[in-house]
Amino acid sequence: MFEYKVIPAPVRIEKIRGLKTTAERFAHVLTEAINAEAEGGWEYVRAESLPCEERKGFFGRTRNSTETLLVFRRAIDWEDAPLAETPEPVAARASEPAAPRREPIFRPDALSRATAARRAEPLLRARDGDR
Repeated sequence: MFEYKVIPAPVRIEKIRGLKTTAERFAHVLTEAINAEAEGGWEYVRAESLPCEERKGFFGRTRNSTETLLVFRRAIDWEDAPLAETPEPVAARASEPAAPRREPIFRPDALSRATAARRAEPLLRARDGDR
């Protein structure tokens, strides 16, 4: 069994002596982030880019963006993990009165959604000059 941790990927790169290109600097910052989590026992799984909708400003306008996240996992010790509740035996549940079962009502005369949608469309009439 594993537990997971998700952190935002680094977005700002630093100037580092000896690293000339942006790709080299970004790889270094990413390596530092992964190694920092590995010290805590977390294993790197993957990076995910997911859409995110955020509200900004006084009027609450929404803005769509893509966030990049790093996913880590680590094993949980079985001795330390909380035990799942064992289900109640079926015989014990049978002695309790069962709640009345509610069945869906089907009416054959009810309109289907497609028919209702067609009826809701406005009727267009020809203009006097178009006749």
